[in-house]
Amino acid sequence: MANIFFLKSLVQVVCNTSTLDLKLSNKGSGSLNSEVRFRIIDMLSQRLGFSFKEEDLSPKLRREIGFIAKKLRQYDQTIILRDKSKSAATNLIAAIVLLTILGVIFLFVYLIGTIFLVLAYVVYRSYKKKKNLAATKESEATSLQSEINNQVKELSESTYSELSLLHEAKVRPTVKHIMVDFADIIEAAKRKGNISQHY
Repeated sequence: MANIFFLKSLVQVVCNTSTLDLKLSNKGSGSLNSEVRFRIIDMLSQRLGFSFKEEDLSPKLRREIGFIAKKLRQYDQTIILRDKSKSAATNLIAAIVLLTILGVIFLFVYLIGTIFLVLAYVVYRSYKKKKNLAATKESEATSLQSEINNQVKELSESTYSELSLLHEAKVRPTVKHIMVDFADIIEAAKRKGNISQHY
């Protein structure tokens, strides 16, 4: 009875880890949520040294934020899959040890001992797959993180230039703005009679 329960638990572990990719893929589908975009804005703010809102940026830069947001979500999912794979590999080590011990103990009963040892080998192969998957996802996460950092750096420079131009336009009006304002002042003064009509 205990052996049946253990085998059922073992099958459950293997099934759970094998469907992990599908669950994460479904979770990643759909529109990007605002939390991820906010994280990118926060990363940019830390690089620039001041805070701003996404609404302050041009459509071009906001689209760039969307591109980075997709990559950031991919990075998050890769980290989750890496951690899940590591956890599954750790659980499978315990199963391998237990099956090996049971195989050795029941070795004098040829059939039972052989079954346990075969199961230990099967679980070991599953463990190797999960360990390799974890290593692969670790490498992918490192690569994605490097790409995200480079893209955020480039975007921060573009953001700084754009926001600087907007700020300069607010505090230092152009000659055109000054001429328009001066013309409005003259027109208002004429209406009040403070300036003769020949102006």
